[in-house]
Amino acid sequence: MQIYKEGKHEIRQETAQDSKVRGKADSIAKKKAGDGPERAAVLRTGAGAEKEAGSKRESKAWPRVGLFAGCLTDFIYPEIGVSMVKVLESAGFSVVFPQGQTCCGYPARQLGAPEVMAEVARQNLAAFEDAGVDYILTPCPTCTHALKNIYPELLAGDPVLQARAAAMAARVHDFAEFLYRQIKDGNAPGLRFKALNKRVTYHDSCHLKRSLGVTQEPRELLKIAGADLVEMPYADRCCGFGGAYSLKYPELSTQILDQKLDCIRETGAEIVAVECPGCLMQLRKGLAERGEKAAEARFLAEILADQL
Repeated sequence: MQIYKEGKHEIRQETAQDSKVRGKADSIAKKKAGDGPERAAVLRTGAGAEKEAGSKRESKAWPRVGLFAGCLTDFIYPEIGVSMVKVLESAGFSVVFPQGQTCCGYPARQLGAPEVMAEVARQNLAAFEDAGVDYILTPCPTCTHALKNIYPELLAGDPVLQARAAAMAARVHDFAEFLYRQIKDGNAPGLRFKALNKRVTYHDSCHLKRSLGVTQEPRELLKIAGADLVEMPYADRCCGFGGAYSLKYPELSTQILDQKLDCIRETGAEIVAVECPGCLMQLRKGLAERGEKAAEARFLAEILADQL
């Protein structure tokens, strides 16, 4: 098990060998414990065992979440991943970072190389199957869309791979959608937020709303964290990032961004919350170039983590 640290928080990077050891330990534990309440206590003595999460979870091990970082979180904004881990662990989940994961492959597909996306899809399937996770969460809506919606279609030519991709897709969730549902269903009793007491507006990323249908969950989480949520005009209009679009068409990208910045300013918000690393990069760039000091762009998971 490799440990990546930032400050007080950790992301456990599970190797294939770790997964094999954990699987063997769990198998032995199941045989010893049967299916009764004692089973969880024995499971926690094996490799990869986790601590208790309060009275509601005293009789079972923590659900296991696999973090799919995506390229921007992995290489540019690791603090987003660390914040996700902090929130999820506070909510009663064990989080692992399968080391074999790589890019979701979406950029290659958009540039005309679907065979490259198919190759990395097979690598990601193997990494998360070896990790033995209950859920797969990613902070990037494009990655979520790729793992959940595109992989099963992309691998449809191979029935075995397609079935594996479909099984993986069923475990893939957007961070906000997943966390809000857990809170709503009473599965995160230990999660408590200090009141934010700031005016916050929210920007809908394109893939999150249009490909995944996630709109209200991030807003509800901000309210739960005590934000004074104010809607900006045209909240679901693109910020102009669009991956390579902002590089290929910088003048058009800037015009779209300027419209979005005007909408943010109109709200008088101190924070514009986003749930897409690409949008975060674009909005921070625009706010800095304009010299805007009244509002800052922040990722939802970071906002929530700071209020714990």
